[in-house]
Amino acid sequence: MAFEKEQQLLTTLIQKQFITQQQAMVVWNEFINAARTNNAISLSELLMQKRRLSSSDLQRASQSLSTATSNKQKGLAIGENFNHYRIESLLGRGGMGAVYAAYDHKLNRKVALKIILGSNIEDKIIERFLLEAKAMAQLRHPNIVEIYDVGEHPQNYFTMEYVDGDVFSKEIEQGTLNAKQIAQIMLQCAHAVAEIHKYKIVHRDIKPSNIMLTNKRQVKLMDFGLAKMTDNNLSCTGELLGTPFFMSPEQAGGTKVGKKSDIYSLGASLYMALAKTPPFQGESVYNTLNHILNKDPVSPRLINPDIPVDLESICLKCLEKKPSKRYATAMALAEDLQNFIHNRPVRARPITYWGKLRKWTARNTKIAIISGIAAFVILASIVFTLYSFQRQIIVEKNARLKAINAEKIAVREMERSQLEEKKAHRAKKEAEDARKVAEDALQAAEEARKAAEDAQLAAVKSEEKAQMSAYNANIALANLFLKDNKVLDVENRLESCPENMRGWEWHWLKGENNDEYVSLEQHKSHVVHCTLSADNKRMASLDSKNKLIIWDFTTETPRMVRSITCAKNSLCNTCTFSPDGKQIAVAGKDVFLYDVASGKILTTLKHTIPAKKVVFSVNGKMLIACYLGQDQTSGGNRATRNSKIAVALQQTIVVWDVEKRRKRKSIVAHKSEFLNNINDCDIYKDWLLTAGDDKTVRLWDVKTGKQLQIFKGHEDEVSCCRFASQGKIVSASYDKTIRVWDIKRANATKILDIHKGRVYGFDLMEDGQTIVSVGEDQKLIITDLASEKIKQVFTGHKGVSFSRGQRHLAVISSCAVTKNGQTIITSGNDNTVKLWKASKQNPQTIAKLNSKITTLSFSADNMVITNAPDIAVRLWSRKHNKVKPMFSNFLPSRMSFFNQQGDKILVACSRFLRLFALENKQHLIEFVGLTENVISCAYSPDGTRVAAGCYNDRVHIWNIRTLPKSKGKTPLRCKPSQIIKTGSDVIYCAFNHKNDIATANNVHLKLHDAKTARLRWSLHREKDRFSYCEFSQDGKWLLAAHAREIWLVDVKSGKLLRRFVGHNARVTRCKFINNDQQIISVSRDRSIKIWSLDLEHSDDIVAPLFTLGQNQSAITAMAISPDERLLAIGSQDGQVKIWTNYGK
Repeated sequence: MAFEKEQQLLTTLIQKQFITQQQAMVVWNEFINAARTNNAISLSELLMQKRRLSSSDLQRASQSLSTATSNKQKGLAIGENFNHYRIESLLGRGGMGAVYAAYDHKLNRKVALKIILGSNIEDKIIERFLLEAKAMAQLRHPNIVEIYDVGEHPQNYFTMEYVDGDVFSKEIEQGTLNAKQIAQIMLQCAHAVAEIHKYKIVHRDIKPSNIMLTNKRQVKLMDFGLAKMTDNNLSCTGELLGTPFFMSPEQAGGTKVGKKSDIYSLGASLYMALAKTPPFQGESVYNTLNHILNKDPVSPRLINPDIPVDLESICLKCLEKKPSKRYATAMALAEDLQNFIHNRPVRARPITYWGKLRKWTARNTKIAIISGIAAFVILASIVFTLYSFQRQIIVEKNARLKAINAEKIAVREMERSQLEEKKAHRAKKEAEDARKVAEDALQAAEEARKAAEDAQLAAVKSEEKAQMSAYNANIALANLFLKDNKVLDVENRLESCPENMRGWEWHWLKGENNDEYVSLEQHKSHVVHCTLSADNKRMASLDSKNKLIIWDFTTETPRMVRSITCAKNSLCNTCTFSPDGKQIAVAGKDVFLYDVASGKILTTLKHTIPAKKVVFSVNGKMLIACYLGQDQTSGGNRATRNSKIAVALQQTIVVWDVEKRRKRKSIVAHKSEFLNNINDCDIYKDWLLTAGDDKTVRLWDVKTGKQLQIFKGHEDEVSCCRFASQGKIVSASYDKTIRVWDIKRANATKILDIHKGRVYGFDLMEDGQTIVSVGEDQKLIITDLASEKIKQVFTGHKGVSFSRGQRHLAVISSCAVTKNGQTIITSGNDNTVKLWKASKQNPQTIAKLNSKITTLSFSADNMVITNAPDIAVRLWSRKHNKVKPMFSNFLPSRMSFFNQQGDKILVACSRFLRLFALENKQHLIEFVGLTENVISCAYSPDGTRVAAGCYNDRVHIWNIRTLPKSKGKTPLRCKPSQIIKTGSDVIYCAFNHKNDIATANNVHLKLHDAKTARLRWSLHREKDRFSYCEFSQDGKWLLAAHAREIWLVDVKSGKLLRRFVGHNARVTRCKFINNDQQIISVSRDRSIKIWSLDLEHSDDIVAPLFTLGQNQSAITAMAISPDERLLAIGSQDGQVKIWTNYGK
């Protein structure tokens, strides 16, 4: 390349911030012009003359450039070992770094290793290298290369996912991709960039060579070397970063670079894929940058006419000079690409010739003015010439007319004129015939095109309808399998449902099938043990990196109270609470005792070998520790017959005095020739039960240290043991069995073979007859010991079992059961602690009142319940799951509702309407002006208006935004700002976000402007009545309950769009759910139904998609929580039930 060294020098000066991007471009143009006019001058002299740079600055830049050039030559040899990586091949080299394919000896996998080349590396380069690793470490996305490791020795490096495939640029060169395939690849890129932007990261170097394609055509975005975090100041304005061909104008101009710069680079990469050439390409870097800043790209269709117009429009929208004219987000670009792929209209519009002219004029104002003046002068000259020529013809014609004596010439001219006229007539007729033929052909082509489009649209609709039918069938089958407790069949059916079609009912079935209702993911490594305090108010979990987390177990979702990092350089195995829950002991290299409240370590009980399990005595005064049979000198855990450690390993149980922090007694236990580990222990009064890897369970007297009984029969290591009721003990083993033993006879009374692999642990419910076990088969199984029948099987933890040092890390490593037996906790090597419902009460009855429920209303944390006629409004707390009365001194209430924020309650009774504060129950506002009893009331979404519908066919509306602030405890009195006459009793009313108000009053459904009281439209039906109405979130649709049907009405026109038919009695409530994509309804036929709101593919009459359940009494009220996890129904018989969607 010409002047390559000069270009590299300018780039170095920009990076060192000696000059700006604009200054570099000016100097470069002067240098090129001088070279072309034979007035050659060196770039260094020009810089010192024009930019006043000192020679020392130039020398420092030249030395940095020399260092960078020399560093490029250095690298790693094939077969060389780099830490625990063996170099296999060079994948790529550029800038200051290189990427190698390497093999990780530790994890036995192939990785991509990136290092910084050279020795005298600037801090800024190292900082940017680490920033790349940091940016990649934050991202977890299928289309982004994952980082594994980072280090500084022997030189700065990090490892990342090795992608088996080719770069996108190679695929472009081969020319094998069609437009749809290119769009699919760019769609994945857009999703990856959207994920990057979520973490406030700008890539800044997106190009085809940084996009990897796996052999399965999956995109992997890589090379975050220029990535910028918005809160990081590593890159400065004016610094040139990125590949020039794919730079955005703001990058090229050295201005502030944001997320839309990545959208431009995506568009440039798309341009390259379509046209096989970058959007701009100059003779040099700075010529290219000048084109990026000042020129428009050539239309790709001029290069390749086969490129679809829509895809070209998407590409050119990304390449707009102004960021504001590009796509707003990468997700918006992804949506347009998705539209193109599925043959739907795209948002991007083709640029017209007038648009191109305006853009050119805006950038070249002076040239445009000069060109306009020149055009005007030329046009004036042409007009004057034509005028003169026409005048001359007239003069000549008059002269010919005067030549009467030239009769022969005149006759000849006349004959010629007649002949020309005939020819013209014939040509006109031929042209007319040709035009008619062309019009007929054009019409036929248009009809064929329209028929093809109709056929394509019909095929798409047919396919989508088939998908919906398949989804409905899968939901129905999953529901049937769920009733038969066929867990895997339900899971298979649900996983067959496309993600974009999964509605509320899908999550409901998922939650009912998978009894995991909470997954705690605060651990960053394998969770090896979990336990509960005796009062079940605290939970503890311990992971393989010795992180101990204490949880508050009194809330629906456990809350992390404290995180404790236990002793370093020691593998901790188990933990246990003291009986009073104030202390927690951790078994590891030593036994560590912590204060639960403060997290501070109280003491360390040291021993020569590691502890496997610890347990407190019933009174909490003793701590029994069971120790591993580990050879401390060699680090192993199995001793040979001649091992010197054999005698030392005989003392494997130590009884510690908790208060005095000293040993009280040592017990020789499970002495074996080769193995000497105790895996588990349990205590009951003065008895201690131990399970060892010598295949036995042993019973000890803690006070005397004597062995009372030995239980033999297991064929492999015993992993767990517990005292049971009625003089029994239970043990589990790696021999795949669970055995129940009689303590006196020491014989196994029951042998349970319920797991298909090793049994890792179990816990007994309080009745002593129900066992919860976990095993190698990745299942959590609840079994009745008396009947030996399996009651429930749960799956949910993911991963594989493996061994590390002394520890065998199972997919599910431990389990524990609450006192009431309703909740099970498990830990696993998928870094999670999971909570399971052992016996779901779904639905759960939370109240049984003495009259029918009229209204239910949710806030985020509470639900207000009204049953009429009663003297109190009741409040249900989600946190405490309790119902308590409120406003007991109020008149009999008819209905009550929360406002949008959930801090105020609107209560209606008789001719009164009042607003109360939830926190202190203060009466805030008294709404006056009512002359008849209130039937219904509503709160506007923005909280500025309140409405009440009455028996006298009127709706009263109060504007509470203009009220003054309340002073003291005296409620404010608010007069109605509007009274609307509706024609009959107002059964129900509702606001939308525009403050329109809908009313359901017997045979009419009406929409009024709440500000002006103007009637927008009215639906009238002679038979049956409207009993309920509700707006969608966006206010476009209105849902109305009409007799046994649900009507969907267009708010703008008042047109009936769909009827939902399937209930056998009057519909009492219906609501939009799942982002207005579904409807849930209840009826006096006692059923709860879910309906799909798919206007594009549904008929005018829609059947129910799913029936949730059958109530014992007619359902009169319904509410759904803001997160849609809880569904509450109220009945004619006064019961209130809550259905929990554990899958949400």
